[in-house]
Amino acid sequence: MSSNVDSLPNKKQELVAFINNAPSKPKLIALTEIKHKNKWDTELSERAIPGYNIYSNNLNINSRGIIVYVSQDLVCKQLHYNSSFSEFILLEIACKDNTKLTVGVFYIV
Repeated sequence: MSSNVDSLPNKKQELVAFINNAPSKPKLIALTEIKHKNKWDTELSERAIPGYNIYSNNLNINSRGIIVYVSQDLVCKQLHYNSSFSEFILLEIACKDNTKLTVGVFYIV
């Protein structure tokens, strides 16, 4: 599941309600523009959702921000790639057959 949320704080309760009422909870939720247009300060802990590990790009820089929620029943790690472009997240998810799935979330203005 993915969405451009244009500021997560005012939509987090709606997202949690959607997850809790879904017949099958999403394993991965990718969100872009999680920070407000005029307020850049944000704490990752304020964005936590029970049952999910949270990954983000550097939320301390002047960008709109990306968050990816990954179900805690998946083995996942964030991959780091040096680039002047900062609006992306790369994740590696372990699959049941010992293969790995690389997932990328990119935000381009």
